[in-house]
Amino acid sequence: MAYLKNKEFDKAIETLKSYDAKDEITGSLVAGAIGDAYVELKNVDEAISLYEKLLRIIRMHSLLQLC
Repeated sequence: MAYLKNKEFDKAIETLKSYDAKDEITGSLVAGAIGDAYVELKNVDEAISLYEKLLRIIRMHSLLQLC
């Protein structure tokens, strides 16, 4: 996250992609942060792809809570 704050977006993407999320919540935060970095780099298509992944995780998590 420090790379995002320092506007080192390529390094942020590289670091976050190598992060091994242990749960869905952390994984969704990572996907969102990578998406944010792609937006800053004007790579909107890649950002949308990650935001859609994030949305699927949130929906799945919400459905599991209903059970």
